[in-house]
Amino acid sequence: MSALQEWFSKLLASDAPRDADRQSPEHVLTKHASRLLRVRGVMSMGIGKDSAGRPAIIVGLASDSSDADALIPDVIEGIPVVKQSS
Repeated sequence: MSALQEWFSKLLASDAPRDADRQSPEHVLTKHASRLLRVRGVMSMGIGKDSAGRPAIIVGLASDSSDADALIPDVIEGIPVVKQSS
């Protein structure tokens, strides 16, 4: 398992913070941006909303990046992650 896969596995295994402890999406994105950018196929990142209207981290993926889609978690530190292919 690569170091990046191990990091994502640990991230997914950790308990999500309670609402009172939740950090802002901007803070979470800043904290994890360098690791997300190391995933092949990640083209962009930003803050937006998920389909339920909640604040989310938006990750733009290259259209041929099925590996990236599988590596990026659906939630990071309690913040939903929306993956969009171009």
